[in-house]
Amino acid sequence: MDNFEIELLDEQESSGDELQLPVNFITVGTVEPDDIKVYIRQDVYKALEKYSLEDTAHERGTMILGEYSQALGKTHVVISEYIEAKYTDASASTLTFTHETWDYVHETQDRLYPDKKIVGWQHTHPGYGIFLSNYDIFIHENFFDLPFQVAYVIDPVQDLRGFFQWKDGKIIKLGGFYIYDDPGKPIKIAKAKPAALSAKTAGAAPSAKFPGAAKAAIAVLSVLTVISLVCTVILFNRLENQSLSQRELSQRVDDQSGAIAEYGDIIGDTDGNEDVLRRIDELETTIADQNKTIDDLRNNLQQEENNSGENTDSTQPPEPAPTEPETNPGNGTLFRCVTHTVSSGETLTDICRSYNISWEEFSGIILSLNGINDPDLIFEGQKLLIPIG
Repeated sequence: MDNFEIELLDEQESSGDELQLPVNFITVGTVEPDDIKVYIRQDVYKALEKYSLEDTAHERGTMILGEYSQALGKTHVVISEYIEAKYTDASASTLTFTHETWDYVHETQDRLYPDKKIVGWQHTHPGYGIFLSNYDIFIHENFFDLPFQVAYVIDPVQDLRGFFQWKDGKIIKLGGFYIYDDPGKPIKIAKAKPAALSAKTAGAAPSAKFPGAAKAAIAVLSVLTVISLVCTVILFNRLENQSLSQRELSQRVDDQSGAIAEYGDIIGDTDGNEDVLRRIDELETTIADQNKTIDDLRNNLQQEENNSGENTDSTQPPEPAPTEPETNPGNGTLFRCVTHTVSSGETLTDICRSYNISWEEFSGIILSLNGINDPDLIFEGQKLLIPIG
């Protein structure tokens, strides 16, 4: 985050009664009475959908422009234009605005839309769902801190989208928004078609079995179940070899709990689907049982360390031999893991390739096992647990 360039926006006057609110619109989702009312013009909505589908291997972003006003005690934001955020530093999970990005946006705004205001920003989460990460919140707090400015997130892989607003000093998701157009003009919103993506989308995550939020919840909990099983196998092996410290164990349990909490709102969206809810309950029960096993192992390990007293060797333990794979018919195949020391210039993709595994397939497990938030931020000498089969 050291290369992050912050440019604060000045408070801009509301256009008040001069802003003509749309009268021809459709509602997406449920617009709550005390939320900001967001209207996005039909052609801008469709253009952003198309833009987000052009590259699902990286995050993409735009600045959204328009007007805002206070009417009848409510804040109304009308989005009528957008400017592509060029010259960004983008990866599969981050988007950084540079000085060149802001120079381009302001030059384009002055040249094409001098009477419009920057009312927020839009970016994509290809395959990750609709939420604001800690990094996104940092951007919104420092770039878009005016009360009328919103964030628009699109997941083109799962065909999801949503706005976020300032409310009581916090950034929260809107329940719904409006798509508008000129009076008398039909508003037709076709479903996105991820199957028609360009060649740039080859590394995008595939769709899961269940649609919408339920699909995301099941996918996340399934991954967490596998991760929990892997942790259990690793802990058994480490307990025998006295090579896993109390600190490492606690960190991995905390990481798994944090991942479940982060996706709690996705699980909440599955109300009304009994099959999905039953599947989620089963997965959560499995995870709870495995966490109990982890707690037991932690207690055993603590007891072993206490028994060893001051004779415990504080030097780095040797790298453990890979565990033999085990198969649990109810929960899938377990994985052998090795400890890998990161070399200079090495990436997670390089490391996976050296063990003949696919980064796309094992990325979620590797990130969770090692408590990594940003896959681009690993360092020379760092020791990582890598599943190898």
